[in-house]
Amino acid sequence: MKARTYLILFIGLIFACRKEAKKTGQQQIACIQIAQNSNWAVETFKNGSVAASPPWYTIQFPSEYSGPGIVYGLEGVSFSKDRGNDNSVRFRYLYPTGLSFLPWGSQLQQPEPSALIINSLLSGGQTITLDKKLNFCGNDSLKIGIYYYNSTVAYGRLYWKDNGSFKEALDVLYNFSRQQEVIDIIKTIKKN
Repeated sequence: MKARTYLILFIGLIFACRKEAKKTGQQQIACIQIAQNSNWAVETFKNGSVAASPPWYTIQFPSEYSGPGIVYGLEGVSFSKDRGNDNSVRFRYLYPTGLSFLPWGSQLQQPEPSALIINSLLSGGQTITLDKKLNFCGNDSLKIGIYYYNSTVAYGRLYWKDNGSFKEALDVLYNFSRQQEVIDIIKTIKKN
């Protein structure tokens, strides 16, 4: 009898949560919370828009990572960070448009796709289907990042919310044994 009572209470709680989420307009999503790592170095990641200076975004990396990070050149902005000498993880972005390179790539289609088919220079130009995804949320539990990835090829593309829409922010090529490390790095992205 006790088990049946607990089951009824549990089901009631589920329905109450769904009703509250529907009433407030909030979408229930599985989300990885953004969190800083006090032991990692902070890098400038990108600025909020082409013409603006702040808001800046930062990202953190463990000490094993090297590379220039963000680079401002005559053609525009790029980003590059690699894990140690083995290059088992490579973070990159470079978004050319005519004579300039922007800090953000293409806007994510709406409604949000469940998978992406991409071509990337980082993967040698091969076509990859990114059929898995992870959501990242800020302190207010609203989704601010979507990481699409493929566990077979161990390639991922991050979309980050900037000025109200999700934009291509970063590509990652890695050894799949480093998946959690990649996630831990992505979740350090912060708007300053």
